[in-house]
Amino acid sequence: MSTNYSTPDRIDPKELQGVIAEIQKISQAREGTLTFDQAREILRELNLPDELLEEALVQVKRQEAAKEQSRMNFMVTAGILLVLFVGIGGNIWWQQHQAEKLAQVEVQASNVALGANPDQPVTTLSRPSEVVYQVTLKNAPIGQRLNMACDWLSPSGEVVHQNRYQTKEITKSVWKTRCKHQIDGSAPAGNWQVTMYLDNRAIARNSFVVK
Repeated sequence: MSTNYSTPDRIDPKELQGVIAEIQKISQAREGTLTFDQAREILRELNLPDELLEEALVQVKRQEAAKEQSRMNFMVTAGILLVLFVGIGGNIWWQQHQAEKLAQVEVQASNVALGANPDQPVTTLSRPSEVVYQVTLKNAPIGQRLNMACDWLSPSGEVVHQNRYQTKEITKSVWKTRCKHQIDGSAPAGNWQVTMYLDNRAIARNSFVVK
């Protein structure tokens, strides 16, 4: 027993999707593409209005374009996120690696000397004098510049002078560095102290007497 279907005046979106899917199945079954006339014939066989064919094709193209754009957007977003992830991860790794290198830097020797005779360490000096604080580092990271600082403390514990400087590029693991302070005639006599810092880490401290 066959059932006759009348051609509808309108077609809803679900029916239109079904039509498109049916045409695609038939096209695949026939192992080729369909001409417009063949597609219209299929619509007539399905008792559907063939004048919707052009509109249906436009909608299909739009849907395919939207899917392709969505796929491209996803790929671009994923690529950006990957680059950010790699960049952030690499930066964190580099910072950790640098911190580990700096943590390995130690002091091999340190002394206080006069600027006029830096090769002769002293523990006592007279005013006025240019004082040099000399520190020999070991495990210094070759190829880098180190951020150094010195604090000069008077007998009262007051920081009367600070040095902030960057070393030259390190060329050997045992590296000498120094900072200076001019102690004038009005400076207080007594026990002074100088501390050297690598970044913000105190690495060396020496005391000396000013007369």
